[in-house]
Amino acid sequence: MRKIALFISIFLGIMTGAIGEGMFPGCVKMNFRPDEDERLRGVIDEHGVSDWRRVADLMPGRNARQCRERWKNYLNPDLCSTPWTQEEDDFLLREYNRLGARWELISNVLLGRSRNSIRNRFCHLQKGKREPTSEQEVGGALASPASVIEKSSVIEKSSASTFTLDDFSFWEGS
Repeated sequence: MRKIALFISIFLGIMTGAIGEGMFPGCVKMNFRPDEDERLRGVIDEHGVSDWRRVADLMPGRNARQCRERWKNYLNPDLCSTPWTQEEDDFLLREYNRLGARWELISNVLLGRSRNSIRNRFCHLQKGKREPTSEQEVGGALASPASVIEKSSVIEKSSASTFTLDDFSFWEGS
């Protein structure tokens, strides 16, 4: 019973952001500040992206994973931040149908988009929402119904996750 209580307290602490110096010393989750982004860019310019532990050593309060993920998903100048095009959407859906949720593989082919960006865009398309692109918009209306992605063309998945105590049976006997 104590193991379940410990799990619940850790889970709630993670979900609410309450975990900090008390339960896990040195583990404080904070967004990168603009000055940290600039410092990370400078460290990477000087040391490269091959040794993330060294980069993290030069970034006080950040670990290698945080530095790597920040660079790969937000700061890398090779990343494209323009709106998604219809061609990119079509390619993403085609590759998802071929490879599944292997975002890293898809990002290796869909240049300029990060793994997170690709996954987020897929989830956005899956919900049936569509951000208008310049090719689609004509005076605020969609150019043609064919340009709208039908829900049936996207693999449906429930976005809600439900957990029961049976899901945590690995805690028993430990």
